[in-house]
Amino acid sequence: MADYITAAEFKTRVNITHSAEDTRIAEHVTAASRMVDTYCGRRFDADGVATARVFHPDDAYCCVIDDALEITAVATDTADDGSYSTTWASTDYEEYPLNGIGINRQGGWPTTEIVAIESRTFPQHRRAAVKVTAKWGWAAVPGDVKEATYLLAHRLYYERDVPSGVVPGSAEYGGTGMRDARSAWRLLDPYRRTAPEIGG
Repeated sequence: MADYITAAEFKTRVNITHSAEDTRIAEHVTAASRMVDTYCGRRFDADGVATARVFHPDDAYCCVIDDALEITAVATDTADDGSYSTTWASTDYEEYPLNGIGINRQGGWPTTEIVAIESRTFPQHRRAAVKVTAKWGWAAVPGDVKEATYLLAHRLYYERDVPSGVVPGSAEYGGTGMRDARSAWRLLDPYRRTAPEIGG
């Protein structure tokens, strides 16, 4: 899994010019990136190759999937035997959000849902009935996600040394509450996914 900012970018942002704490900074950047993943329930890097994943459709027409930046194949298990022998053409479904525009009205979103059109429907079995082959993830890390990662990494970096929970004023952040990450969470709220139900 990739970090959403680099240690060098963080150092530039907070005007750190020495290299004595490079290892510590890198660890905080990674930790902040994983905090973003956990809060959002998704990751924002991209796979280099396409792989197959299986899903339970929500109903006969809708199937929510993991973030897919490029779908190469869709197939269904009509016989409920795990074979996924029914191949769908790209004209058999639509990818949502339409035009890659997310709930925050920004572009660059991956496909998160496929909707059956024409005469197609998704089988309704206890077994995961839909197989999607895709490059998973995001084509580019959204700016809001990068900014939230900066804020969280900044909090982690200074938190150890500030028992009061407040960092003295700085050119970049001013006085920063170490126990208050609300600014980061607000930036990330549009990107949160709800936890999937277990068992279909």
